[in-house]
Amino acid sequence: TMLFEEHAISYSFKKKRWLWDMNIIHQRSMDRELAAILSEKLLSMSREVQETLTFVACFGMRIRKDVLSMASYDSEEASRILSCLKIAVKESILDEDDEYFSFPHDLIQQAAYERVHEKELRSYHFSIGLQILKKAIHTTRAEPLSLVAFIALEQIIMAKDMTVPDPKVRMSLALLFLRAGKHSIQVAAFPSALSYFERGLSFLGEDGWERNHELSLRLHESMCHACYLNALPDRVPAYTDMVISHA
Repeated sequence: TMLFEEHAISYSFKKKRWLWDMNIIHQRSMDRELAAILSEKLLSMSREVQETLTFVACFGMRIRKDVLSMASYDSEEASRILSCLKIAVKESILDEDDEYFSFPHDLIQQAAYERVHEKELRSYHFSIGLQILKKAIHTTRAEPLSLVAFIALEQIIMAKDMTVPDPKVRMSLALLFLRAGKHSIQVAAFPSALSYFERGLSFLGEDGWERNHELSLRLHESMCHACYLNALPDRVPAYTDMVISHA
């Protein structure tokens, strides 16, 4: 347990009983109480600061500063976001070091993330992902995707079933997820590959085979490969049948 790992409790073979360090236990309790207080304080801050903290919370417990700048639409918005984050740091809602802004406790991150409805959160994730991709993606297919691009694709995945009406955007995203899945297989990250291919397929839409037959074929073939790599052979026929029907 966490208390055992932090040496708050330990077993004494000499005394033949468990020993408790109440100072550590009380400190942990106070930390959680303080986090709850700061979470309430977060919800009393200005709407602009709250929205910025929700934006940061979409990345989890922390966000890299270079990713933060790439997720901003322009320098003016980047400056506004930075100003709000500095306010949060001053109020102990966030921590800051040379590379990251981070939440000091998961309760605070949770409060920032859950202050809006799930549908709005999906929109947050999708907008963030697209904005980062605009700045992170290389134009040459032969070039590997950057780490920042993978961060952006994870945001797209977290947007779940967001509707993308523009077919060109859908095809572009499908291709990026294909590339991400191929890279994941190369580094033996098979569950991630499966997730990327599944998301890529979701962007093809009902007219995917007509719009881009080659891309649709590559995604379905890759999905078959990923199913085998993840010991999911029962799922393969669904994709091979699609390939055969569109041969």
